[in-house]
Amino acid sequence: MKSRSALSFVFVTVPVLFLTLMAVVTVFILMRVAFPERMHSELTPSSLLMNCQQIELRTTDNIKLLGYYVPGKGPSIILCHDAGANLGDLLPLASMLNQTGYSVLLFDFRRHGRSAGWISTMGAREQLDVLAAVTFLKSRGLRGKIGLVGISMGGYAGALAAAKADELASLILVDPYPNRRILFRDRIEEQFKISKGPLSHIIGWVFALCTRTTGRRWDLDEVLPTLHNKSILFISSQTTPQTDTYCHNLYNRTPEPKELAIIKDFNRTLLLGSDKAALEQRITRFFKYFLPAEQHQGRVVSAGGTNR
Repeated sequence: MKSRSALSFVFVTVPVLFLTLMAVVTVFILMRVAFPERMHSELTPSSLLMNCQQIELRTTDNIKLLGYYVPGKGPSIILCHDAGANLGDLLPLASMLNQTGYSVLLFDFRRHGRSAGWISTMGAREQLDVLAAVTFLKSRGLRGKIGLVGISMGGYAGALAAAKADELASLILVDPYPNRRILFRDRIEEQFKISKGPLSHIIGWVFALCTRTTGRRWDLDEVLPTLHNKSILFISSQTTPQTDTYCHNLYNRTPEPKELAIIKDFNRTLLLGSDKAALEQRITRFFKYFLPAEQHQGRVVSAGGTNR
C-alpha cells in the first residue's frame, strides 16, 4: 500500500510541479517581453537645435501617446522606433531629415517612453499609434503624401498602418519582421536563449491570446502585396541571418516601386558609424525622389501643442 501511495504521489505531484514551473516561466517571459522597462529619453529635438512642438496623440483605442512635431518646408515624415527603445534613438535621423527640408513627427509607442499603454503587442496594435500620427498631421491642415521610417517593430507597425492610410506613400522599413509572432519568438530567443520549440510556441500562443492578435491579418506576408502605389525601401542591417532573410523575403512579396539596401548595423551607424554619411545619403536620396522636399503641404496650424 505504501509503495502504491508513493507512486500515486509521484505521478500526481511531478506533473503538477512541472506544469506550475512552465506557467511561472511563461508568465515571467511574457512580463519581460510584453511589458518592457520604460526608457525615457532626456533629449528632445530642441537638444539638437531643432524648433519643435511637443504633441499628444490619441489612438482609436484611447491611448495617449507623447511625441514631438518638427516643422519644415516640405512633406512630413513619421519616425517609428523599435521595441524596447524610444523616440530619443531617432533624434539624429530627425535632425538630418529636418535639415533636408522635411517636417518630422516622432513619438513613443504605447508602453514605451513617456506614452501610456499597459502592454506592448510587438507592432500589431501599434499600427493604431502610427495611424494616430497620420490623423494628427491631417488635423493640422497638412496635405499630400506622408513618409515613414520604421525600425524593426516600428517598420512592421508602419507597414500595417500603410495598408489603411493612403497618405502613407513612401516607407523605409529597417529590418522589418513578417509578423508579430516571429518578432516575439526571436526576442525570446535573444533575451532568454530559448530556441524555437514547444515552449516558445506555447508562450507565443498565450501572448497572442492576451493581446487578441491571432490570425493572419497581422502578417506582412499578406499585407505587403496589397500596397500598390506606394514606394518602399527595405533596409537590411544584417544583424542576424534571420533578419536579413526576413527582409529579402518581404521585399520579394512587395509590388513595385521598391528598393533594397544593405546597411550593416543601422542603429550604430546612424549615431556614430563610419558609414553615417552614406546612410544619410541613401535615405535622403529615396525621399527626394519619391517624396520631394519641395512638395507643398499647406500651412501648419499650431494647436494642442507646446512650442519649444
